[in-house]
Amino acid sequence: MTAASSYTQALQGVAEQLPGASLPWLQTLRTTGFTALVTQGLPSTRDEDWRYSNLSALTKKKF
Repeated sequence: MTAASSYTQALQGVAEQLPGASLPWLQTLRTTGFTALVTQGLPSTRDEDWRYSNLSALTKKKF
């Protein structure tokens, strides 16, 4: 399971409980963000802008 898919599953479980769940503009923003996460995945050290950023601890953290 990738980090993106685990985050997506976690969001589906709590989406209705998140602050602003009734705000359409915020729902659109969240959907757009998660679509980008699933499509692009998390950045890695192979991405120039993220070369010196280690995100391995983020992928291990349960949200």
